[in-house]
Amino acid sequence: MKSSQGMVLASGRERAVLSRHQWIFSGAVQSIDHSAQNGDCIDIVSSIGEFLGIAFLNRTSSIVGRMLSFDKISVEEALHENLLKAFAFRKKLFGDLSGKMCRLVNAEADMLSGLVVDLYDTTAVIQISSLGMEKYKGLILDILKAEFPLTWIFEKSTSPSRKKEGMKLVEETLWGVEKSRIIVNEDDLQFSIAIKGGQKTGFFIDQRETRDTVRRLAPGRRVLNCFSYSGAFSVAALSSGAASCCSIDSSEQALLLIAENLALNGMSGDPRHTSVCADVFLWLEREPLDFDLIVLDPPAFAKRKQDLDVAMKGYREINRRALQKMPSGSFLLTCSCSYHVQPTEFMAMLKQAALHSGRRVRVLSNHRHAWDHPSSIYHPETDYLKSALLYVE
Repeated sequence: MKSSQGMVLASGRERAVLSRHQWIFSGAVQSIDHSAQNGDCIDIVSSIGEFLGIAFLNRTSSIVGRMLSFDKISVEEALHENLLKAFAFRKKLFGDLSGKMCRLVNAEADMLSGLVVDLYDTTAVIQISSLGMEKYKGLILDILKAEFPLTWIFEKSTSPSRKKEGMKLVEETLWGVEKSRIIVNEDDLQFSIAIKGGQKTGFFIDQRETRDTVRRLAPGRRVLNCFSYSGAFSVAALSSGAASCCSIDSSEQALLLIAENLALNGMSGDPRHTSVCADVFLWLEREPLDFDLIVLDPPAFAKRKQDLDVAMKGYREINRRALQKMPSGSFLLTCSCSYHVQPTEFMAMLKQAALHSGRRVRVLSNHRHAWDHPSSIYHPETDYLKSALLYVE
């Protein structure tokens, strides 16, 4: 299927596309061919008729165009080319992907706006957040099945942006045989992944390098893992010789998953580990924090831009409570996966939390998502995960 004619950008509004940004907002558009349907891939041209590339169209969304290629190419060729390049990059990072987990496609970072694909051994979990990708879902599945020995493809498209694109939320098997649990490797550790009913696509793959940081710091130290979910930070800490580890989550199901992951790594019933089912905000307020290393990795507090003010108050409060009560000489690894919270805002929030805590705080390092979650230098919106390692005195 060829791209259809076309979208004309208003005079002077082509600069973003020429700078290889992939979103075209409705205010930048001069005209759209009336015959083009939402979800079609159409040509994008400047006000003087210069060809700029091809993009998926959706008049329903404020992002009326999502660039798929800056070349004169068919939509099928562009999808195939972009997907194969994304796969080749991950193989360059990890080599053989058998038994491993990684992000195969990271939306705009791979020139595939509105598409995320995570691989868990022979299972692929896809997230679609744009109408154009939805329209070509069949082709995407065919390419995935041709390139990987998959046994199950599950769609977990629950992003709020689907509603903005005029689509319903979807959680369903697209192909293959469902599994209640998947066992995958991360270096020398194993994790049990709950695809259906789990957070994100089942696991926080993007925190791989941050877990390495915890493994380096944990030996001999008392560790607190807040918002622990599957307990990946807890397993990482205990596997490297933490003196103790306490995992806190408000979900009983999450705590059961932690027990599974401890057992997988030969730590079933390990006396060094305790699980607490509690609201983290309340627990931090009422309990003494006699820990040498605290991990704060909460869910996204700002899933929408209008939630930002409330979210920043939440981030500031949990960090203040931790900083205020931590022993002198301890470490805080604190994170935010809210896309709407910019790195400068995150660090400003931590400064405020530190001031309110009355502690001397130093920044040792900043972290971002793992290498298989790259961002595009042309598309800063692809940066979402922020974390900082702090030293508290």
